Amino acid sequence: MWVFGYGSLMWDNWQDVYGCTRQLLADLPGYARSFNKASVVRWGTAKVPGPTLNLVKSEAATCRGTAFEFPQDKDAAVTAYLNQREGKDFNLTPLPATLSEGSNVTVVVPLYAGPNVIRATDQASGDGT
Repeated sequence: MWVFGYGSLMWDNWQDVYGCTRQLLADLPGYARSFNKASVVRWGTAKVPGPTLNLVKSEAATCRGTAFEFPQDKDAAVTAYLNQREGKDFNLTPLPATLSEGSNVTVVVPLYAGPNVIRATDQASGDGT
């Protein structure tokens, strides 16, 4: 199992607990980082939620992140952890990625698909609704 990290998954050493066997830079074509998810977890308030990181589809973009490889017997534990960590409105989506060594793999990517997406007009007005 490969997992693609594009934000905090890249740097907080969560992977060590689950027996990560390799981690490499990886490119995820067709996606770009965006602070387009409103959240009150750890920052922001109910009236003014803080923007948090997500990915958005973008034909011309490629998101560079970190791909983590786990042994097959860790799939269920890693999936359960990611579901708990990311939350109910994140889908663990399998997508193609290219590792820095040149090989292509399918990675699991947490993509937010819930109601708290900040639209471009919200960001411009600053009202968050």
